[in-house]
Amino acid sequence: MSDWHRLGTMGLRLSYLHSQTNPVTLVSHMFDRIDRLNPRLNLFAQIDRDRAIQAAHESAAEFLGDHHRPLEGVPIAVSADLAVAGLDHIAGLEARRGMTAMTDAAILARLRQAGAIILGTLNMDEAGLGLECNNASFGCTYNPHGEDYSPGGAAGGVGAAVAAGFAVAGLGGDTLAGVRLPAALCGVFALRPSPGYFDTKGLSPVSPTFDNVAIATRSLDDMSAILTAIAPPDLSRAMMPCQFALLDRLDDHAIEPDVRAHFDYAVSLLGDPPARISVPASLQRIRLAARNYAERDLAGSLAALGEERCSLLSDALVNRISAALSVRDLDLNDDLEVLRQSGRALRGQIGPQTILLTPAAPDKARRFGAPVNAALTDYLHLSDISGLPSLVVPAGRAGDNLPIGLQLIGAQGSEAMLITQGRALCDRIRGYAPPLSWW
Repeated sequence: MSDWHRLGTMGLRLSYLHSQTNPVTLVSHMFDRIDRLNPRLNLFAQIDRDRAIQAAHESAAEFLGDHHRPLEGVPIAVSADLAVAGLDHIAGLEARRGMTAMTDAAILARLRQAGAIILGTLNMDEAGLGLECNNASFGCTYNPHGEDYSPGGAAGGVGAAVAAGFAVAGLGGDTLAGVRLPAALCGVFALRPSPGYFDTKGLSPVSPTFDNVAIATRSLDDMSAILTAIAPPDLSRAMMPCQFALLDRLDDHAIEPDVRAHFDYAVSLLGDPPARISVPASLQRIRLAARNYAERDLAGSLAALGEERCSLLSDALVNRISAALSVRDLDLNDDLEVLRQSGRALRGQIGPQTILLTPAAPDKARRFGAPVNAALTDYLHLSDISGLPSLVVPAGRAGDNLPIGLQLIGAQGSEAMLITQGRALCDRIRGYAPPLSWW
C-alpha cells in the first residue's frame, strides 16, 4: 500500500491490530515520502531518523505483545521551537545552531510516553515571529495547496506538514497565532488551548504573556485522540448547549470576497440568530499592540544568547526588535491598556455557553513575493490577548483551490465543547479537502 500517510490515529491503530502494516513499515514509508517530497516543500529543519526508527521497532514490539499505548506508532512532527532531545533547538534562528537540546519539551515527553513517534522538527519563521515562513537561513517553506504559495507563519512547517501527509499531527509554539494561521492557510484543524492546558517547558520563549503550544491535525477525531492521550479535556462540557456569537462591526474589517462567502455560509447554518460581541479597540490596533509587546519580550530572550550569536540574526529581525524597543514608554502603556481592556471585554462576553465565530484569516494564502497582508492574524489575536481557547477548522476552498478557515473561540476550559461544536459545523460544511497533487 502506497498511501499509509492518509490514515489518521484510528486507521493506523486498526491497520496495526489487523497486521496490515506495522509501525516500522509505516515510519519507513513516511521517511521515503519525506525524502522524495521535502526538497520541493522544505518542511523539515531536522529529521530524527535513527531515534524514530528505534521508536517504531519498540511500538511494533508493543503491538506483538498486545500492550500498545494510546498513540502507539502515530507519527508526529514538531516545530523547531520545541526542544527535541539530541537535535538542535533552533527555533528558526541561525544564532541557535549547535544548541543541542538535552531533554524533550514537556509535551513531547508526554507524546512519547503515549507511544507517538517524533519524526523531526519543522521549519518556521525566525524566532517565531512572521507571517510567511520565509526564513533567511533555512529558506521558504511552501504551501502544499500551491507550491509557490506561503503556508503562513510563524510555524508554517506545522500546517504544511500535516496538510501534505508528512505526519498525522504537528505541534508548535502558537505565540500570536504561529500554528493556527498556517493551519487555516493550509486547510487543516488547529487548537490553541487555554493557558496552562499544555506544559510549555521546552518551548523557545517569545513572550510569556502569549506563549502557548498548539496542535494541528487533519481531523477532529485525530485531535480528540491525541488530546485524550496526553491532556484529556473536560468532557463534562462537551455537550453543553451553546449560543454562537459574531463580532460587532465585522464589516469594518476588510475580508476577501471568497473568505466572506464561506463565512456567511457557515453563519447561515447556525440556526438561532447569533449574539453580538464588541471589542473596545479595532483589530488593527490590537494587532499592533500585541506585536509591540511580544517583540519587546523577545528582545530579552535574544540578548541572552550573547553578542556573538546575536551577530547572526537577520537584518530584518534586528530592525523589528529595534523598532519595538524604540517605542516610548507612554505608547507602550497605551498598548498594554488596549490589550487589557480588549481581553477583559472578550472574557466578559464569552461565557461558558458562548462560542465566538470569526474567519480564521481575512485572506487566503499568497504567493511568495506578493505583498504580505499584515492583517492575516487579526482575528486569531483575539484568543492570544484574552487567554481563551481557539479552534481553527477548514471551511472549504476558494475558486483557486486555496483553503479558507474559520475560528471558534470559547470560554476558558471549553476545549471539548469547541471540538464538539466544530465537528458539528464541519459535518455540514464538509470543509476539509487534502491537497490532491500531494495526496
